[in-house]
Amino acid sequence: CIPLEEVHGWIILFENVTEEFNLQKLKREFISNASHEFKTPLAIIKGYIETLLDNNFSYEKQNEFLLKIRSNIDRLNNIIDDVITLNKLEDYKDLFVFRLSNIKMIIDNCVEILKPAAKKQNIRIINEIEDNFEIVIPPDLFEILVYNLIDNAIKYNEENGYVKIIGRMIENAFELRVSDSGVGVPPSEHDKIFQRFYTVNKSRSREKGGTGLGLSIVKHSVIIMKGNISVTNNPEGKGSLFTVSIPVIDNEKE
Repeated sequence: CIPLEEVHGWIILFENVTEEFNLQKLKREFISNASHEFKTPLAIIKGYIETLLDNNFSYEKQNEFLLKIRSNIDRLNNIIDDVITLNKLEDYKDLFVFRLSNIKMIIDNCVEILKPAAKKQNIRIINEIEDNFEIVIPPDLFEILVYNLIDNAIKYNEENGYVKIIGRMIENAFELRVSDSGVGVPPSEHDKIFQRFYTVNKSRSREKGGTGLGLSIVKHSVIIMKGNISVTNNPEGKGSLFTVSIPVIDNEKE
């Protein structure tokens, strides 16, 4: 130790832990919200199983209960998948590799996967991506973004409606527009829908198998690609229009 009389000055270090504090706060809120989302389908599943065990029902009634149990198990699986994806985007974002990718090929693949879901509601998917755009992006991340936007547009659509996908180059950015003829989002909710587990109509979301994480996943994907996203009312009528802009220049990973 240095004698106090030989000390000629002091060094005081300050560390800003605001970001770390906010991150921990977000994680606590996320765990709390996730726990709540898990509890609801688990309680429903338990209730139906106990009812089946304690009573004698007809085959038709048993089948009805089993279908509801399966639906809630599917919901649990969807939540788990989305939580894993969101965690990957938040904690392992540097693992996504930026490389020259064919935009049309990725979007066409997402459309093909989601066609059966759209067919169930008689929803037309209008894919107007014609040119083979190639830009430097993480292709797996862009696919996550596109899939969730189209899936969201199908889930919250009306029967016999449509989902329209338009892509174009605007100056130094690729712009993706996904519009639908669905229930739409009130303007007062536009800033909230990208929050984790936030849904405009919770009962409708559960009915459609939504997790409340899809648009949050989209938002995180856009941020990693250094782009931006906005939502407005569909100018062609009812429904919503999501616009994603991804810069082409300075988009490579250093």
